[in-house]
Amino acid sequence: MSTKEKENQRSQWNSIALSLSYRAEELSNATTCFADTVFLNILRSNQNQVILVRRGTGKTHLLKRLYEEYNGSFEANLTVPILLNGSSLQTESIASVRIPSVVGLSLYIEVIKKITRELYDFINSSLDVKLWDRIFGGKNTKTAKKAQGIAQQLYELIHKGQIRYLPAGEASEEIKSLYETIEKISGGVKLNLSDPKNIGWKLEIGAEGSDEIKKSGIELKKIKGEIILPFSQVTKKIQELLDLLEGAKIVLLFDEWSDTDKQIDTQPYLADMLRRTLSSITRMHVKLACIPIRTRLATPVTFENPIPIGYELGDDINIDVDLE
Repeated sequence: MSTKEKENQRSQWNSIALSLSYRAEELSNATTCFADTVFLNILRSNQNQVILVRRGTGKTHLLKRLYEEYNGSFEANLTVPILLNGSSLQTESIASVRIPSVVGLSLYIEVIKKITRELYDFINSSLDVKLWDRIFGGKNTKTAKKAQGIAQQLYELIHKGQIRYLPAGEASEEIKSLYETIEKISGGVKLNLSDPKNIGWKLEIGAEGSDEIKKSGIELKKIKGEIILPFSQVTKKIQELLDLLEGAKIVLLFDEWSDTDKQIDTQPYLADMLRRTLSSITRMHVKLACIPIRTRLATPVTFENPIPIGYELGDDINIDVDLE
């Protein structure tokens, strides 16, 4: 090979190298450039897991690869994947109020919005009637329509509604907006913000009499003159959707967990609400991609607070993937 030919070859290689994606976030197809490892199989397990390693080790690429596998093969895996990025979550909390529990609650609300949006898109777009019939049998076309109705109503109610905090549970006569709750906490009032049962959505006028909502079986409550969708109804309907899908599961792939908020103390509150939600929905698991020094999944165990808030490593969630 002549010197000129070698220079041309080197130039071509340089062009190819420069065209490669610098980070996995930029990949349009995570499968074509993925080197198969045992870690992919480990992440397929039916449990909550955390990938806790430094930047650049392949966390995002691994999650994207798993997402693409599940997203294109529901017929084979009966798994609905939901991929979200912690750095892109937008909270409803007041920027000047940096109370970890409040910010954690706001982030959690955004996660639930993402889950309901993805379920709506999957059931109404990806899982068409023909595919449903092929997987579950033609007799289930009616069931498919029921699932589509539930997914659509959950999506619309949550995305149009306004969050409400129910201090004493669903039957409380006191309801406060998220902003009123922040004011209470800022004034020194202690409120438990780590339980999804204390959350509801105030719905727009007319929701109570909607025939579509009644058909979907979603139960609304009237509290203090406002129509409220209690969070327990949301988890109940997500579980019902999984039951209608006959054994299907939801896998929440949570990338950039460490970037959910600049304040690390926020993370245990978000983790705790996710943990409580998953415990009430069978066949729903979370896979978190985290950076060690910037991650706090649970509050410290102390004599005064022996039961931590959040995910306890080795109990609620496991570190099974070591990309180092």
